[in-house]
Amino acid sequence: MIPQTIADEYPVHLSTGEVIQISEIDAERSPALAHPDVRKAVEGLLLHCCHASREIMEEAKGGYDTRFKLCIRSQPIGCMIKAEPHQCRLINDCSMAYKPVCTLHNAAPSPKPLPICWEFDPPKTESPWVRVAATDLGTVIGQAWRNNKYVFLVF
Repeated sequence: MIPQTIADEYPVHLSTGEVIQISEIDAERSPALAHPDVRKAVEGLLLHCCHASREIMEEAKGGYDTRFKLCIRSQPIGCMIKAEPHQCRLINDCSMAYKPVCTLHNAAPSPKPLPICWEFDPPKTESPWVRVAATDLGTVIGQAWRNNKYVFLVF
């Protein structure tokens, strides 16, 4: 059985008065994140995610954001623009596919929601398990960015 990527989503209130939306993926709850082959397949997205320890995330939830703010990287739109691969894996198979929309590039958050069907396209691997797990993990990350959420990987 292939483990599913679990992302906890919640707001964090910063001491600056700003509220940011978080999508937290914990390696203990999502074993694919801890698997080296899956991480390699998704490295084009993982490079742009925020990384923090469980302790730092719990402090942030409790309102203590000093160490948390040091972990924040690019805004979600910046992560989307830099992500590779950026095109939906179903771009050639989907009847509703439209290249300017079915991508992480140039897909700025807007009042109208973006299509929810974007899927990560991992590189071809020998292991079907790694490919499916990488597709799931990459899709969760990409969808969080498309919904203007900071993705935090917790190890």
